[in-house]
Amino acid sequence: MTYGFRVTDSSTQVSTYIDDVDDILRLVDRGIDGCVEALDDGGNVLASYDRVQVGPDNPRELAETFCDTASGIMVGGKSASAKYTNGDCDVFAVALSRLIEDGTIVAIVDPRDENGDEIVSEPPRLIHAGLLVGNDCVIDVQGLHDRTDWEAKWCERGSLDSEPEYLDKEALESMQGVWMSEEQIAEALPIARLVAISNGLETAPEAAHALDA
Repeated sequence: MTYGFRVTDSSTQVSTYIDDVDDILRLVDRGIDGCVEALDDGGNVLASYDRVQVGPDNPRELAETFCDTASGIMVGGKSASAKYTNGDCDVFAVALSRLIEDGTIVAIVDPRDENGDEIVSEPPRLIHAGLLVGNDCVIDVQGLHDRTDWEAKWCERGSLDSEPEYLDKEALESMQGVWMSEEQIAEALPIARLVAISNGLETAPEAAHALDA
């Protein structure tokens, strides 16, 4: 299953369909004045962002607008933003890693429990996970972030000993104490793709078969 965006101009009511990074970039020159919707492959509206006004040549605000729309898609009774920042961030990070070539899963981990006691004989506590893109940026369900800012923000949620670590799916599962199913990852993939293209990141062609499942 694949998701896309539809942008409808408020004055002309003309709709533009957005399905890849090139479509996003074409909007940078003219901006948006209207409504942004996230659609499934059947044309059903999954989330909408009304009365959007983004001026031309403002790619950061444009990316945030599309990303906010994507993260508003409901998954299991929660918005994607809530689901993938409160408990299932690891699933979203794995989904992103399957879409974005050369990305590395990065997690903020804490060797202390929520009471501040040292965790002994168990993996450290997972605070949050995302995907490192290049050397300077991390992407998660809320968009693309400066790496230093992202690490600082999420380290504040743990103890002073919290730190970033580079992990794989199996290490994340060990920290969470639960197995991550392919169904969970497949559910996250179409939203992860929207977040990626919203931020100008191309997705790997070989990942297309997973989205078609």
